Amino acid sequence: MINRRVVSILIFLLFLPIFLGAGFTGGVLVDHFLITPTIASAKTQTQSNGLDLINQAYQIIQQNYVDRIAVQETQLEYGAISGMVDALGDTGHSRFLTPQMVKAENNFTQGSFEGIGAEVMMNNNGQVVIVSPIDGSPAQAAGVKAGDIMLKVDGVDLAGMSLSQVVSKVLGPAGTKVTITLQDPKTSATGDVTITRAKIIVQNVTWIMLPGTTIADVRIAGFSQGVTNDLRTALKQIQAQGATGIVLDLRNDPGGLLDEAIGVTSQFLG
Repeated sequence: MINRRVVSILIFLLFLPIFLGAGFTGGVLVDHFLITPTIASAKTQTQSNGLDLINQAYQIIQQNYVDRIAVQETQLEYGAISGMVDALGDTGHSRFLTPQMVKAENNFTQGSFEGIGAEVMMNNNGQVVIVSPIDGSPAQAAGVKAGDIMLKVDGVDLAGMSLSQVVSKVLGPAGTKVTITLQDPKTSATGDVTITRAKIIVQNVTWIMLPGTTIADVRIAGFSQGVTNDLRTALKQIQAQGATGIVLDLRNDPGGLLDEAIGVTSQFLG
């Protein structure tokens, strides 16, 4: 006679990659009363489209997940969408933005926003990584570096959280403080840094003459609105100073508006 427990375990193992593939993270649903819908999901997988499969997972969570308080419909929806976008593997280029994140992005491209002043992304390991601190921002002043891995925010472990959840914890009004636990990817050393959020005015373009030369270093912090005009002004000033060449400094530039990137490029290319 086949052991029923063994059968149950095998059924669960068959279902596990299907369930996780739907983009949900957190509690794994395991109990005898889930065996029937699990079998149904496995049998009908080839007969239903991806949206049907996601809906099945959603209904199972809604009906059976033990921690009812943790079931937030909006977070489930955002998690599913984020999971699909992350599955593209287009790290650093394609990502899902919540309305709050869209607002933050729009504020950045408009040239001012409130926060710590750091661009973040999620890597293939599910870790939130600092793309770059913005020039003159509280994050930069606190020693936050490009490549640093965020482990905790105000003591809360970020493991398993979506990028939108992490961003919502970091954002906040000017004058408030947030403590972030960071890990150096080179040494694996960790440490806490407390940052006071501020209203950040993005200085698009800065430049200096390199000492002892007639070469200007032109720094573009990000392709925010107005950066093309700022660059035109800077280039006129540089020419007036008798510069014979420039170095275009785009280190840690997180990107921005496509039109502005084209405008900047058009200052040097026909």
